[in-house]
Amino acid sequence: MRVLLPLLVTACLTGSRDPEPWVGPQGDAGLPGPAGPEGPEGPPGPEGAPGSSGGLQWVDAAGTIVGPGGLQPMYWLHGYAYLIDPESADIIAPVATVFYTGSNCTGDAWLAPNLPRRPFMLPNGQWVVRLDDAISVPKQVVWSSLWGSPPTCHPESGQAWFFPLVSRADHLDVPTAPPTTSFGGPLRLEVL
Repeated sequence: MRVLLPLLVTACLTGSRDPEPWVGPQGDAGLPGPAGPEGPEGPPGPEGAPGSSGGLQWVDAAGTIVGPGGLQPMYWLHGYAYLIDPESADIIAPVATVFYTGSNCTGDAWLAPNLPRRPFMLPNGQWVVRLDDAISVPKQVVWSSLWGSPPTCHPESGQAWFFPLVSRADHLDVPTAPPTTSFGGPLRLEVL
């Protein structure tokens, strides 16, 4: 026992001769430290892919953009969408027939529904546009109407018809003259 005791004391004083030190279990994470100072701005990123300038567009014979693509070319001016003839590139003047609730073009005037913000002409040459919130209603009208050039009353009275119509009172006179364009026909659709 004399030999063992000094060896045991020596081993305790000098540490283990084992090459792997003893490691205890992982402790709990500490609290986060304070935020560091803001870093410098990084270098610019790579250039993005080229974007589209407007998707499907109507263009004239020279490639000038006329307006957004759709079934019918339109020219926007002062918040109104004027129809354009795709062959001549001129503004189209659709002329409405005015229907009346009485015979011989008397009584309240009613018009077939046209889209709001799309001007059209009355038989007397006045450009009008339907109000944004004007709804069409089934309306009984005596088949008397004003149409033609010059405007003529067609007093086909005696029959009453039901149509979805919009009151003339629910239309505004267009305050400006219809535009003229410098586009050259024919128009075509392109993806830009």
